[in-house]
Amino acid sequence: MTKEECEKVGAHMRKVWDTEAAASAPEKGPTSERAGNVIKSEGDKMEAEWKAVCERELEGRKVDEQEVECFLAAKTVEEIQRCAAAKK
Repeated sequence: MTKEECEKVGAHMRKVWDTEAAASAPEKGPTSERAGNVIKSEGDKMEAEWKAVCERELEGRKVDEQEVECFLAAKTVEEIQRCAAAKK
């Protein structure tokens, strides 16, 4: 797995997180600034943790292409979790 692939998967995971967070926000009324900051912070944390683990444990190693494709095809956080669990 290359550094670019680690970054690509991390960016996709973040996009999925942001999409789900936006979809779960109330349709009417402002989302509190504090709640928005917490959601953003959790997304930042998830993306940073993935990149750190990927660079430390996967970069430069051969990985199952189907697993990478599973992550990149995932449209929800639950699907991402299933991709990760499928390898265990």
